[in-house]
Amino acid sequence: KASSDMMRSPSAWAVLVALALAGVLLAAIHGVGTGSTLLDGPGYDDGTVEREGATAAVVLETGTGSAVSSPPSGAASPPHLLLVTLDDVGRNDLQFTKWAPADSAGGAGVGEDSSKWRADQTLSPFLDSLAARGVRLEQYYGQSLCTPARATLMAGKYTHRIGFSSSGSDLSEITPYANYSVPRSHELLPEHLRALGYTTHGVGKWNLGFCAEAYLPTRRGFDSFLGYTSAGVGYQSWVADQAGTYEWGGESMPLVDMLRMTDSSDGGAYHGVAPVDPGEYSDLRFMSIATKKIEAHAADPARSASPLFLWLALQSGHSDSGFEVPPALRKDSDYASFFAALKTRHFSSKTRRQFAEAMLIADFVLKEVVGALEAATALPRVGGGKSQEDERRHYLVVVMSDNGGYPCGSDLVGSNWPLRGSKMTYFQGGVWVPAFVYGSMIPDNRRGGTYSGLMHHVDWIATLRAAAGATSPLPSSYDSVDHWTGILQGQATARPGPLFLALGKSYTAMIYDGFKFLHQVSNCSWFSIDTDIDDDAVCNGDGSGFNFLFDLATDPRERRNLYEALPDVASHLWALAEQHGAREITPHQFPWTNAANDKAYEAFAAAGGFAVPWGCPVMEE
Repeated sequence: KASSDMMRSPSAWAVLVALALAGVLLAAIHGVGTGSTLLDGPGYDDGTVEREGATAAVVLETGTGSAVSSPPSGAASPPHLLLVTLDDVGRNDLQFTKWAPADSAGGAGVGEDSSKWRADQTLSPFLDSLAARGVRLEQYYGQSLCTPARATLMAGKYTHRIGFSSSGSDLSEITPYANYSVPRSHELLPEHLRALGYTTHGVGKWNLGFCAEAYLPTRRGFDSFLGYTSAGVGYQSWVADQAGTYEWGGESMPLVDMLRMTDSSDGGAYHGVAPVDPGEYSDLRFMSIATKKIEAHAADPARSASPLFLWLALQSGHSDSGFEVPPALRKDSDYASFFAALKTRHFSSKTRRQFAEAMLIADFVLKEVVGALEAATALPRVGGGKSQEDERRHYLVVVMSDNGGYPCGSDLVGSNWPLRGSKMTYFQGGVWVPAFVYGSMIPDNRRGGTYSGLMHHVDWIATLRAAAGATSPLPSSYDSVDHWTGILQGQATARPGPLFLALGKSYTAMIYDGFKFLHQVSNCSWFSIDTDIDDDAVCNGDGSGFNFLFDLATDPRERRNLYEALPDVASHLWALAEQHGAREITPHQFPWTNAANDKAYEAFAAAGGFAVPWGCPVMEE
């Protein structure tokens, strides 16, 4: 029998490891790649400054409190914002979301070893320490797949309003040949923050379309962006993992998917980027660029007068080819012992061990980037005439996974156990994801606490605007709910309507009034942490004509389908979905496709083998 306590915060916390944020970044990650003299020639300035020597040490305490005083609601000056998106990380993949043994009534089944469905295989010491001194978002939902997750995060609107809704059998994932994106009429998160005076940068996984230059992140609110555009790339080759070739001269050629982009102030340039050396791990390049952006912003009087927004969308966790821990990381003074500890743990497969190693790499990257941010905000802003205390800028760090873990990965295997389902499904394992906020804006009495408000990716536009001091409301076409006051005060903000994970004319996946209602969607089972599957069809779900109704408060593992037992509830929820669909579903202006085509081949070949815009029609609405 499931316990109602399963939706509440874990009852126990492990002793946290105090980490010193210091040292010199790995030499191998300082340079900028030169994949092609045509695309990435000498003298190109991406607006960063090279780091010289070691950064100042920033020691993060393990208890509550902060070195910077916390304001009660919002800072006088808008805070620096760091938004971190983890990739395919489930609730059984991080320690701070593990299920406590006290919850075993609704957790392990008869005869199951509870230790196997806790996140004891992985290590994420820095992430756990941040979560312990921040606010854990206990009812946070993403989407079931990478592109729809990023679309809702950036647009602040549910998938059915922006063209990315699916019943589960035709999920809209963007590859190098995709001819679509979030329609241009939708204003994205960085555009909202630009309007509030922010400098905006992005690094990592874009995955929101690039077939037309109008879809590039630097045409949609980012001042700069370095990253890849498709679902995944080789960790060290940066060749697209899906549709990763193009045809030219009668041969199949590898397609490198990594671009460095600037905004219209520099002519909207974009340049292909290749690894500096064979074996350059993607997230270490992202770390290097992110820290340099932060340091350059703090050092420049003109830049430091404005707040900084940085989106760090990491690859670590996604099942892509070529994964290997960089040798220098295994010798890092802070992390060598953690990598050594993983060798002593039992893993059911190499792919699960590699996932655990990927989480440690993500942890290391976050330590460096958050350390750079805290070092920048601990110093007075350049050129200010006020006192140092007045001139310190507050900061906020948001960390979440895009969707649940993927137990069927061929290279890395995530875990949602004991939740039902996987990435690519709308069961809890696919959409109920780890998330927390941390930073100097969190009051002392809220550090280490939880927030129980029902949240989704769409909510960050409203929530971050509020944290930045915006007072004007968003138009009614947004689904974004402002949770800022609720997070600070610990009182859940009510959601004004259903939370839609998917909505079409004949299907829906929604949460409302404590119920999860799935109508005409695919079915999926549970995946034990010891299961080695490596079969996409198993995780993608069975068919698309199934109906489910779950009471999440008493059945978070979704074992008891109440669809037939509570027909009135099911009918009411479907009627509610139809009402919303009739006025909110936005059809595609033209058919979407991921089919390879000659126009793309020509553009990729002309660019020297890099994935670049190839001239698809631009969808405005």
